[in-house]
Amino acid sequence: MRLGIVAPVNFVDAPFGGTLTFIRQFLASGAIPEHWNVHLIGVTSTDDVPAREFTGHYDGHAATFLGVATITDRELLPLRARFYVGLRRCRGLLSELECDVYYAHTPDAGHAMSRVCPRIPLVLHRHGLASMVKRSRHWYGRLAPVHMAFDHFITRAAEVSATRILVTADQASFKDWAREARSNIADRASLIPAMVDAVQFAPRVGPVTAGKTLALVAVGRLEEVKGFDFVIKGLASIRARGVEADLSVVGSGSQETRLKRLAREIGVEQYVTFAGYLPPARLADVLGRADIYVSGSHQEGFSIALLEAMASGLPCVVTNTSGVRDVVVSGVNGWILETRGPDEIAGACHRVQEAGAAMKKAARSSALRFSARAVSEQIVGHLAEVGALHIGAAAVGSPSVSRDVARRSAKAGLR
Repeated sequence: MRLGIVAPVNFVDAPFGGTLTFIRQFLASGAIPEHWNVHLIGVTSTDDVPAREFTGHYDGHAATFLGVATITDRELLPLRARFYVGLRRCRGLLSELECDVYYAHTPDAGHAMSRVCPRIPLVLHRHGLASMVKRSRHWYGRLAPVHMAFDHFITRAAEVSATRILVTADQASFKDWAREARSNIADRASLIPAMVDAVQFAPRVGPVTAGKTLALVAVGRLEEVKGFDFVIKGLASIRARGVEADLSVVGSGSQETRLKRLAREIGVEQYVTFAGYLPPARLADVLGRADIYVSGSHQEGFSIALLEAMASGLPCVVTNTSGVRDVVVSGVNGWILETRGPDEIAGACHRVQEAGAAMKKAARSSALRFSARAVSEQIVGHLAEVGALHIGAAAVGSPSVSRDVARRSAKAGLR
């Protein structure tokens, strides 16, 4: 089968990133059958587009790459818009790939492919259900008329055109979305969990900490919604109980200066390390040296950082948000805080310490359910079913299967 993976990411020069990390883990999982031909369609750092930058093994699987847009800081037009235009311009080259199914990782990519190759089955993967444009770094993208128009004319149209919709979100958000979506969209949707590299993120061999210092770690964007102030105050409460403890904060954001000032004002400045953003290998090392992962988020979806911590064997003390309830079970692999307060963090960390190695082992076991191999096998199953529609149509003499046929098959129960 010929699979086209479509996303506005730089497969060649960028070593990591949200959607790119997901795709790389998928490619490296070993779940993709060896006889599948994989084509990566993304953006490039070269000035010559369309560009075919390599044909060879990529993260353990043979693949070819086609760049349809150039990454540049000089353009006023957002990268997603340039990628969309690039896909439309490269209609001929995309047809030459003769893919049996396209696997698009953003609504705009899915919308473009449904227009460029309308008779090729499309699998749309929504990584989260919040409006992508609403979170744009471009100010005009955050304007209500702009992101509402994008959601209606691009996201909704891509969902209508897709043969299958895969959604990575927490169960509560997925159920709410499915309830509000049109029935013909919800019927073609399946929940796919986030995935974690359980090989790179694994328990550290040997003693976790030197001496008797309790090592806490918190990971995420340093923004108000992530509640890092709550975590820092929790550290102060722990130390007030006579426990030697320190905190590593991994991430960057607009609240960094304020958080450093808070640590200084409450007397824990020397016990808090702001590590900034770390690539996966260095993050794995920091997690491997910690004892407990702490999150003070006011709102959280399906957290990759949480999964990476648990895969590293860390029990997690987390606030009660919808996403964490899919993974954390109080008293088993961590502790969910029912109320917000520094003393609650201190008490939960004490209970986790008392549980000892059993809770660390349970955290690791819980994370393995979301290993890259396990999740990728689910994705491959969906792609194989959808691709079979096109291959089967070609076998009986039809050039391809129309979206109407694909939608009828999905509605009949092909999930």
